[in-house]
Amino acid sequence: MAAASLGLQCADLPSNSCLATRIETNTPLDEQQLRAVEAMEAFLHDRGYHGCRVRPQAEKIILEFLAEDINRFADPSERKQIVTYFQDIGYRRVLLDLNGRNR
Repeated sequence: MAAASLGLQCADLPSNSCLATRIETNTPLDEQQLRAVEAMEAFLHDRGYHGCRVRPQAEKIILEFLAEDINRFADPSERKQIVTYFQDIGYRRVLLDLNGRNR
């Protein structure tokens, strides 16, 4: 809201918090984890999911998309490509947070 009231061009962009916020609480952080999160989010960003978040948890990954992108993920072909990507890098379960992300 503050950015919009100041007329900043970035006002309508999704927030972009620190990558460490994607890691489960009480989990030791290391550079490799943060780079992995960055790469996974870049994969989704390159597919057009701007403002997405990935939240790795052991053998599962939780995906958070902007509400307007959740319908795209429901397309069987799109979903298969994304699920395959995450399974290929070691996540058995790929979950979608149906609440969606707010901008």
